Amino acid sequence: MSTPPAGYVRYKKGSDRWTGPEIIKRGWIITPAWNSTTGLHSIELWTANHEPPTYSVLSPDEAIELAADLIAAAQAARAAGETK
Repeated sequence: MSTPPAGYVRYKKGSDRWTGPEIIKRGWIITPAWNSTTGLHSIELWTANHEPPTYSVLSPDEAIELAADLIAAAQAARAAGETK
């Protein structure tokens, strides 16, 4: 098994999935993830109120904030992949 990126913890015993520090806001959780078998990084997005009929309606300001958080998470995941 490859060495996980710094700050990542195994999702559960025996899992290939590792997760990094989350960005948690009122309307969303952004979780960086890494697969130890494939070496691939990904970003998981969980949103609040994701049930019909609302589907996480965001104001323009919230959408801009979410976009900034996604960019930060993607940059961190890319950096973690480059240091391996």
